[in-house]
Amino acid sequence: MEPIEILEINKVKKSFNLAGIIPIAGYVNEYDTIWPDYLNPLNKGYYPFHKSVMECAFAGCDTIWIVCNHDYMNIIKKFIGHSVIDPVTYDRVYITKSGKKVYKRKTIPIMYVAMDNKYLLSCTIPFSALYGAYSVKKLSNKISKWLKPDRYFISFMNQQYSVNKLFEIREQIKNEKPFFVSHNGKTVLDDCPSAFTIDNDDLFNILKWSKIKNNSSLQQVFGKIKTEDSYLFEPEYCFDTKTWEGFREYMGSPHTEKHKTINSIFTDFKFKPLYKEKSRGNVR
Repeated sequence: MEPIEILEINKVKKSFNLAGIIPIAGYVNEYDTIWPDYLNPLNKGYYPFHKSVMECAFAGCDTIWIVCNHDYMNIIKKFIGHSVIDPVTYDRVYITKSGKKVYKRKTIPIMYVAMDNKYLLSCTIPFSALYGAYSVKKLSNKISKWLKPDRYFISFMNQQYSVNKLFEIREQIKNEKPFFVSHNGKTVLDDCPSAFTIDNDDLFNILKWSKIKNNSSLQQVFGKIKTEDSYLFEPEYCFDTKTWEGFREYMGSPHTEKHKTINSIFTDFKFKPLYKEKSRGNVR
């Protein structure tokens, strides 16, 4: 009997789970308006939180988590909905035996994390980002260890650039190596609120060793995360709409018309009216 050759079975490639974190709780107003600055439109029907959701979707996030206050959560939820379509699967179709075209699109769920009331007075954007990442990790571990994110993609609302360019470098974002979006040569390590990724080790070290205060900056909180073999993405242009001067510069730029809500990927985009007008003209 001839010996049987045993072939080595190729290891199955481990799926990579990337969770998008959008910190809104702890946002400090700069425009002196009666409502939060992120409720000021950047274009017709386009708000800063739309930008962050689209940024997470183009980056390849499997889930999106929005950390916000109780009082404005329902307003944001009305505009955003509970899911968004992964842009890479939008045109993915297959033909059935009967010849019918069926779209096979991946849906990215959007979760809302309400900031605990005991942290609201001292909450900041860096704390909000960490609170969201830790909440996702804690919740995922309770369900299954396979749901725990491998990395967290943290998106800030005020840096305006062509987020659809992230679609082309998704492989560089969705892996074990650090990723940074650079604006004018600066990243979150330089106290610039630009998107970046961290892993569970970074999250553990920050929560264990960092003493986050009310005035802690992004650089003080995230300045010591791992940067070895990191990928740096520099967009063609960028506007910081955090300040009133930056908001005016953005609104007067010809690039403003390029920034619009891609309604086709938002499954629950249409804003439901708060009231209805009867035929007699009375408001109900």
